Amino acid sequence: MHLRQIIAGLDEGVILIDLDQSILWANKAALGMHGVVSIEDLGETVDEYRDRFQLRYRNNHRLDSADYPIERVMTGEAFSEVVVEVAVKGEDQPRWVHQVRSLVLTDDKDEPECLVMIIQDVSAQFEAEDRFEQSFNANPAPAVICRLCDLRFVKVNQGFVDMTGHDRDAVLARTLYDIDVLDHAEQRKLAKDRLAEGKTIPQMEAELALPDGTTKLVILAGQPIDMGEQPCMLFTFADLEPRRKAETALRHSEERFMRTFSLAPVALAIGTLDGHRLCDVNEAFTDLTGYAAAEITDRPLGDIDLWETAALRHDLEGEIEAGHPIRDREVRIRLKDEGVLDCIVSTEPITLGNDACVLWAMRDITTRKTSERETRQRDRGGDAGHEPGSAGRSWKSSRGSARHSPNRPASGSANSPNANAKCSR
Repeated sequence: MHLRQIIAGLDEGVILIDLDQSILWANKAALGMHGVVSIEDLGETVDEYRDRFQLRYRNNHRLDSADYPIERVMTGEAFSEVVVEVAVKGEDQPRWVHQVRSLVLTDDKDEPECLVMIIQDVSAQFEAEDRFEQSFNANPAPAVICRLCDLRFVKVNQGFVDMTGHDRDAVLARTLYDIDVLDHAEQRKLAKDRLAEGKTIPQMEAELALPDGTTKLVILAGQPIDMGEQPCMLFTFADLEPRRKAETALRHSEERFMRTFSLAPVALAIGTLDGHRLCDVNEAFTDLTGYAAAEITDRPLGDIDLWETAALRHDLEGEIEAGHPIRDREVRIRLKDEGVLDCIVSTEPITLGNDACVLWAMRDITTRKTSERETRQRDRGGDAGHEPGSAGRSWKSSRGSARHSPNRPASGSANSPNANAKCSR
């Protein structure tokens, strides 16, 4: 009597079966695991039990009558941890997952006296495993699971197959020794040590060897988990190959830009976004200004006095800081030899590496501006010295003068023939 009270309070389900196949007793837990409240509902015999409940393995294979755990108990077979899904007869979907073991009670002569079926409801455990399985397979992030006891791969998701080109079944038939995802890891020794200890492997870059002989750059991490009460390591990966290709393409693009920048016949300079400092200049720029690259780069432009006036410098810097590109603006710049040139300046925001910069372009228009100023001076002088009625003669005189004088600035000025020749190279 006391024994029955003890058994009745157990969390595990216990069903006692007589040798004549009648079900003698079941505790409350066993009844609840079948959704019934009495022996009559459970089935008074083994045959009735089998008729009222349909059992199948986890792979959806229906059990034959002889394979039912209760039938195997009747034969005196000793078994443990048999996992079956249990459905009420007439229902397609199982309601419970049972883990069953047997026990044979014997008399003093060691003859079977009573048969016991012990049941544990593992529905919640397997539901969690099913959810993990679905999530693992549906997750686009590449992942594999390796069993720690023998380092054999036990699960591979589609993301890993797509990323590497490995065949799923081929991976599952192999171990970490065959497909060593840690072989070219950035911190290989640390990763191997953590794997051996069953501890978390931190994120690190690695080169994965692919079946076609190439490699792929990834970030990998390892997380210890349990699967079926077996310690395992979940490896997850992030494909860095697109980033590497993009970085390579960007580097090549920047190299082409810098070659073009260096060889361009137009004076070009790369400056900081605030407009206060030049980072690089091309040869045409040094020819135009007379400054060597080392003399003008990485210094505040206010110290160099590149612009003719401080007001002009503040105006240009304000435009750049406000994010306004400059288009074909006429300015005057001061050369190293203190000469002054008329230029057209344009700017364009660019990105080099991770730095936001400004590309400056300058074109010397000193010859044109000098000619325009001389023409205006002649026109003003001609108007003042002509009598009414002599406009025709003045016009002819101006044409003749303009034809011969545009390239004759005052000797020694910033616009001398030598300076112009130097700036137009």
